[in-house]
Amino acid sequence: MEQSKRIDHRLMKGEISFEFMKRVRDILKTKIDSKYLFKSIKTYACSVLVYSFRIVKWNRTDVDNLQLKIRTLHTKFNNLHPKSSVERTTLPKHEGGRRLAGVDNLLDQQIEYSRDYFHRKSVDSHLHRVICQIDYSIPPKLSEGHVTSYRQNNNNKLPSCKEKPKILPGLIMGPKTLRGLLKECRQ
Repeated sequence: MEQSKRIDHRLMKGEISFEFMKRVRDILKTKIDSKYLFKSIKTYACSVLVYSFRIVKWNRTDVDNLQLKIRTLHTKFNNLHPKSSVERTTLPKHEGGRRLAGVDNLLDQQIEYSRDYFHRKSVDSHLHRVICQIDYSIPPKLSEGHVTSYRQNNNNKLPSCKEKPKILPGLIMGPKTLRGLLKECRQ
């Protein structure tokens, strides 16, 4: 990340996205097992993004584009089926997902961590207290009480009962859970 008095956010997002996708592509070329593949993406590739989340302004479209590029690469390297469920990629394993680290979740986590850090330090440090009062521009937005979340709750990703129940492709559900889902939707 280049240092200067002003940050060209568009340029930095482009460079960071390129490096992130290069690392994901390098990991996918290794053809390792799915469990270790997702772990290595979380540790090696996502570290590039996590460092930048506190400095560079990311919006919802940028985050969604990165997530789309990740799924496209997984499909290209035969780790995801082309018609597999989009919702299923970032769900935890015990809920029938693939446990891929969602970029939106990482962004929100880093913003929450930095907000918590500054607010904890503002009790003891006058400098942190002043920064929390005047800062409204960079991603943590310390002066605001609540920050909009990019994160999508796992309940929103699962099929809702108000719609026709959507069975996620590749999701193996036991007979008890399938009956329970259908019973909830009828009520």
